[in-house]
Amino acid sequence: MQKKGIEDELKMQKKSIAVNYILNTTYQILILIVPLITTPYISRVLGAEGIGVYSYTYSVVSYFLIVAAMGTTTYGQRTIAYYQDDKYKRSCKFFEILLFRALTTGVCSIGYIWYLCSPYCQYNKVATIQIIYLIAIAFDISWLFQGLEDFKRIVLRNTIAKIFNVVLILTVVKQAGDVDKYTFILAGMTFVANISVWPYVPKIIQKVKLSDVKPLKNTREIFLLFIPTIAIQVNAVLDKTMIGGFAISAAENGYYEQTEKIVRMALAVVTSLGTVMIPRIAKLFHDKKTEQMRQYIQQSYQFVWIIGIPIMMGVMAIADTFVPVFYGSGYDKIKILLPIYSLSVIPVALSNVTGCQFLIPTKKQNVYSAAVLSSTVVNVTLNSFLIPRFLSYGAASASVIAECVGCIIMIVYVEVKHLVDIKRVFSISLKKWVAGIVMFLCVKVSNEICNTSVLGLTFLILEGTIIYIITLLVLRDEFFCNMIKKLFCKVKGILAH
Repeated sequence: MQKKGIEDELKMQKKSIAVNYILNTTYQILILIVPLITTPYISRVLGAEGIGVYSYTYSVVSYFLIVAAMGTTTYGQRTIAYYQDDKYKRSCKFFEILLFRALTTGVCSIGYIWYLCSPYCQYNKVATIQIIYLIAIAFDISWLFQGLEDFKRIVLRNTIAKIFNVVLILTVVKQAGDVDKYTFILAGMTFVANISVWPYVPKIIQKVKLSDVKPLKNTREIFLLFIPTIAIQVNAVLDKTMIGGFAISAAENGYYEQTEKIVRMALAVVTSLGTVMIPRIAKLFHDKKTEQMRQYIQQSYQFVWIIGIPIMMGVMAIADTFVPVFYGSGYDKIKILLPIYSLSVIPVALSNVTGCQFLIPTKKQNVYSAAVLSSTVVNVTLNSFLIPRFLSYGAASASVIAECVGCIIMIVYVEVKHLVDIKRVFSISLKKWVAGIVMFLCVKVSNEICNTSVLGLTFLILEGTIIYIITLLVLRDEFFCNMIKKLFCKVKGILAH
């Protein structure tokens, strides 16, 4: 009876894509709200110099985090999705992945300690605190719940952690010298969040025979998924490391860190669907439901266009007002950095659908790896030329070009192999581009006459949103109109009850 009860609970945990997306997007909105509270505060308290110290030390520990996690996050999510309906097999896979990650984390921790003791280590105190991130990664089992499409646990955990982050930062970080406290709060809450979901494990994982657990058995497959993972992470942190090496002041890294953070937060709203879709596509692929899988992918592309375009155009349009209101004085360089870096929104979003939602779940990770590696080579090459001359401007430009290269390679592959109808994918974006351009022009004009204040910024955001929606309705965009109809039907149904 107990076993049946557990299995029933597991089935109840499996949500529809819509529910999972709402849960995940709710959390992504929280991610957007939290920096609205903390970033202006931290920008003023720690300053660009203090933020630059955190950014640089985190970029260094990130290399060790990449190797510690290897490809286990993506592999774990996909593999658990394959065995959603087989408790014993998923339990075996759980222990295999867990032991594999424990081994890699142990090796990486030894390597990081060696770095801390070496003459190459800068900002030793803050760098030492960053080791908490390494410890935390060994306890991260979010891939288990994502593979089971149980996003409620992860969203709840991360939401509570974010709230505590805000409270602690606002109450503990009080002066420019509190970079160590700021680092401890962020790293410490990551560790607490990771261990908080462990009490749920006995409900979905059972005891297995020791002989059935072979942690090194899937090393090759994990390593293949590790290649794009490390390439993506190198793209994310190498530019900061290089800026830190060439810039006279850590402030330059602070400008770049804050710019990237804003764009990545905006991107999270678009790419959050990918987190939900990976286990669903993996399960459909495993069950050979090809047509249903293709329909989901086409809907994902629709979503990317309808959300990604206004985000990209909007960030570019409001940069001049957003920067002084959000960051305060001394951050004028971000006014130029934001429009440059925001150009990466669409290529990153398209790559998320093509690569993460389609190629990886369907075991075409070699193509995904090739695309991401090509992107990394382009990024490293351009960084070596542009960063010494233009510092953060060069890093932002290199990142945008590199993301475009990776995106093009993936799209060309799925088009040539007739896996996805790419011509249709781009044709459905036309009306959304028109709406985005109209929104951009209107907001840009208003930006010139609006006061540089919270009220002025709020007006620009509301204006852009309303203009984009009205333009889509006037153009009768099919996907958007269907969304509106479904929303009205649901509201009408709720009111009828």
